[in-house]
Amino acid sequence: MKDIGEEMEFKEGGICRQRAHLVLDNTIKLLEELVKEGLFTALEKGIFGDVKRPKNGGKGLAGVTLKSENYLNPFVELMKGKK
Repeated sequence: MKDIGEEMEFKEGGICRQRAHLVLDNTIKLLEELVKEGLFTALEKGIFGDVKRPKNGGKGLAGVTLKSENYLNPFVELMKGKK
């Protein structure tokens, strides 16, 4: 199955290609709207993720849990490009 991509081809104008183009076009439109509105305004309007979150609402610090001294998340260093 490793090389199945070499064997398969999606026909031009077929259902898979049409759907891929639709998803890509919609994604580009969403990203352009996010750039225009700004992330927090988009979240406030429910544009991103279909969930509305007020800029000055929410739990704030009351919703944050402190980490214990023994907390370790190895992915943080990986995301920052450190090994």
